[in-house]
Amino acid sequence: MAVDRQLGPDLGRRVLGLALVLALQASASAVLAAGTPGTVAAGPFEVTPTLGVEAKHRSNIYRRPTDETSATLYRLTPAIEFLAQERRNTYGFSYSGDYNYYRDNPPGETNDYRDHRLDAPAHIEPTARWAIDIDAGWADIHEDRGTGLSEGAIGQGINEPVTYEQVTAGAMLTYGAKGASRIQGSARLLDKEYQNFRTFTQSRDYDQRQLGLNFFYPIAPKTDLTIQYEGSDFDYPFAAGTLPSFNSTEDIITAGAEWEASAGLTSSARLGWFTKDFDDSGREDSNGLAWMVDVQLQPRERTQVYIRGARTPTETTLVGNFIDRRQVSLDVTQDVGGFTSLNLRGSVGKDTYEGSGGDREDDLINAGVRVNYTYWRRVPVYLEYNYEDKDSSQGGLSYTDNSIAIGFVLGL
Repeated sequence: MAVDRQLGPDLGRRVLGLALVLALQASASAVLAAGTPGTVAAGPFEVTPTLGVEAKHRSNIYRRPTDETSATLYRLTPAIEFLAQERRNTYGFSYSGDYNYYRDNPPGETNDYRDHRLDAPAHIEPTARWAIDIDAGWADIHEDRGTGLSEGAIGQGINEPVTYEQVTAGAMLTYGAKGASRIQGSARLLDKEYQNFRTFTQSRDYDQRQLGLNFFYPIAPKTDLTIQYEGSDFDYPFAAGTLPSFNSTEDIITAGAEWEASAGLTSSARLGWFTKDFDDSGREDSNGLAWMVDVQLQPRERTQVYIRGARTPTETTLVGNFIDRRQVSLDVTQDVGGFTSLNLRGSVGKDTYEGSGGDREDDLINAGVRVNYTYWRRVPVYLEYNYEDKDSSQGGLSYTDNSIAIGFVLGL
């Protein structure tokens, strides 16, 4: 893993440079032909470029309980996707950026950031019964101020957002046709390495290796029973001072169903058990109920509803052994006519920091409303409001943040 950590950042930047060169070549080529709306053709690829532009005002950019700081920021989100299809096989490559610029930065500080993501997925069906899904990704991204490693008092002692690089890769092999019994095997890896404030961030670098197995058994048209197993190994290469190691193994087994409640929309629900065992006896092993629900509905022609929820163990940031995370969200989109649609969303959650001093628990609420106007297909505009609230049992971590944004997305 030491070799990967030395080569990973440089390799990621080289790939990013190549992606930007390809994007410029694709957009500047004089032989591009018209394809699907919003795309152009470049050889075997359909190319979809977009550029989002947004102005936002936030009431509490550092997520503090008192002495709140408001700010206005400007955001650019360029993206380009290359997609090629050969019969049932598809191959893709994409770049997405998220560039935020604050109108005013305090002296000696910057809240600006520039995130980059590269993704390369592929779906291959060599026969009617076999399917292979492969994906690889690289990201150079940040943690919002007041979250992750910069929450609470620690966040007041830094002068820029915490950033990290993340490399992901995965493969999934499926045997069996849709509507018949089928089995899936998967393998995934994730490497996360923080890039700044290394004195206290390096101990939060970790690698995850995961293996999975999923079995589907049809019991009715468009409805399958499913049994799933996921096993993960977490390795933290740097010790956190004299604290016990965070190295652990995690096993989750669930059973449930997958069905198609509305045409083309697949829903699922699973219930099961998780165990988390630490290598160091200084950290207490844990187990508990695990569940997941993902319901996608279209009750009416112009209405889409998404209900999602889960209870899963999550790697902690600063305190405790791990986070026992429970969250439920609702997302409703309604086409109201006149080129206008309305999106309402909300979520509630509870984070329990197992093994933390004082038994820390955070109650989380997020809500938002967005109005989209698409009179010009190539330049849809929107107005958005978001509410974010955290009520923590640990002092100095509760906060409320309100934001309002207006923006548009340029496309072809």
